[in-house]
Amino acid sequence: MVEVSGLIDSIVADSIEHAIERSQSNGAQAVIFQLNSKGAVVDRDRMTEVLTAISNSKIPVAIWVGPSGSRAYGLPAQMLAVADVTAMAPGARIGRTGTMLTVNSQQVTFGAADETLQAGSLGFLDAREQKVLKFSTDDRGVPVLRNMLYALDG
Repeated sequence: MVEVSGLIDSIVADSIEHAIERSQSNGAQAVIFQLNSKGAVVDRDRMTEVLTAISNSKIPVAIWVGPSGSRAYGLPAQMLAVADVTAMAPGARIGRTGTMLTVNSQQVTFGAADETLQAGSLGFLDAREQKVLKFSTDDRGVPVLRNMLYALDG
């Protein structure tokens, strides 16, 4: 598990890419990121590189926005659109994505929620209802990372 907290700068962007590379080369079955970020200070091109690394990973990439009160805002929120498995803790929010990036010649998308997420944000229940999340849970969401680990394992 790799914790991504605070603004995404070049050091954090590098660490995300390195975590994926390490996990692939070490034979891991997946890599999980715990995300709590309100934005990025790297430019759109650098974030596109990060999203491309997530999208092109040879192993599943999971992103959990948590714990409760965590945010996935701005360009970092778009990481969830390209990850294989995504979940949120109750009380977490996602949004304020701005204009969506282009990864592998396709625009990043959250489907019908794109317009809402570009300027606004969604809590767990609304994100689940609008199919922003790629992990089916009940109304409690994924309150702690351990719950996501157990679910991924089984």
